[in-house]
Amino acid sequence: MPLVHHTPPPPSRKVEENTSLLVDSNTRMPSLPHPHRLLGLSMVAFASFLISIMSACVKFEGSAGSLSSMETVFWRCAISYIYIVVLALFWRVDLVVPREFHWDLTWRCIYGFVTCGTLFWTIKEMTLADAHVLAFTSPILTFFLGAWLLGEAIGAIEFGCAIVSLAGVVCVCQPAFLFGAGDLSASTMNPYAPWGGIVSAILIALTYVHLHKLAELHYVVVTHYFLLTSAAGAGLWVLFIEDKVSGMP
Repeated sequence: MPLVHHTPPPPSRKVEENTSLLVDSNTRMPSLPHPHRLLGLSMVAFASFLISIMSACVKFEGSAGSLSSMETVFWRCAISYIYIVVLALFWRVDLVVPREFHWDLTWRCIYGFVTCGTLFWTIKEMTLADAHVLAFTSPILTFFLGAWLLGEAIGAIEFGCAIVSLAGVVCVCQPAFLFGAGDLSASTMNPYAPWGGIVSAILIALTYVHLHKLAELHYVVVTHYFLLTSAAGAGLWVLFIEDKVSGMP
């Protein structure tokens, strides 16, 4: 019987065949590129700029008197919800939320809806700059809530700056027990408007705390349920409650 001569494989193929399919634990895997450290700060600044433009539009629409606060919340959230659904379909994001995130997501949606209503009402009732001062005190409140609820450390310098910022908020609100009652009849501002801004700032801070706990969820999922809740809540308010509330803006 003739001997069959076997041709050895080329070196490159031989190396591939001898390579293990299992990853060695001592082998360093290539790490994913980290985003620039200023990317997050830039996105926050850009978001604040867009919020300022939105607030100016709310104030302009409120001056015209064509829509109430809850109607503005409805259209703002309903249109945004359409965009976020398209984005979720395009990216094929799974909108199913694990059970461990249900509680925090529920409170995030409730706080967000009430925040939109109180903030838009405050913007329409107050000077736009003063309303923004009150609303943007939420990072200060988040600073204290983070230390209380999340156990984050507080430095002496940060604590002093927070106290000074809160003193500025007091100057904007001008409570009667510090500044006197004044002549309220000469002012066109609703006396309850500053308190609406404070409530919205507190709720925004609580929203940030729950968003911190929802960090493992895709941001499209969180935004989807927030906009859905706000649009549904505002729509139900306009249909069944708004006409029955006297003095509703």
